[in-house]
Amino acid sequence: MRLRTVRHFAGSGCNYGQEAFKYEVSMRRVILLALVGSLIFLGACSYATDFVIVNESDSPIIVRYEVNGLSEPFYPPTTPGVLAASEVSGGGQQWTPTQFQLDETSRSVTTQLMPGQALLVTRMNHYSGHDDPTDDYKYQIRRIVVSGTRGEVEFSGEQARTAFTRITRSLYTLTYK
Repeated sequence: MRLRTVRHFAGSGCNYGQEAFKYEVSMRRVILLALVGSLIFLGACSYATDFVIVNESDSPIIVRYEVNGLSEPFYPPTTPGVLAASEVSGGGQQWTPTQFQLDETSRSVTTQLMPGQALLVTRMNHYSGHDDPTDDYKYQIRRIVVSGTRGEVEFSGEQARTAFTRITRSLYTLTYK
């Protein structure tokens, strides 16, 4: 067994142990600050974008949309929810689940939307905008049909995404008037 002798000379100004301790505490602070900073940075970069249909007409409308994908059993990528259109903002809303019908054959969701209501159709993480081809690939809605007393509008393919208007980074809306 080997013993190690550490000598400290009083009055010599040698305080190696104290400096090492200060360095260790300082490094812990740096690591802690780096960890907290990166968590804040990653949290700030994370956002979701809601795609919402708004009924500004004076009568109920029927919204039907078809979903891409092969998951079984079929279920929409985002549970449809409603909210008063006046409460729709840039994100963080509490959507109320709504009744809807599923058609497994056409992979479609159908629901009724009352006047002055907004319907959450889908949500995408980190949506960059209509010009980003990767967003086109990740978007899961292939067709949207909105029917009301003023007629029917239909959007298929890329139009099912680009028909929505950017309100904020986290909110795109399609309005039926």
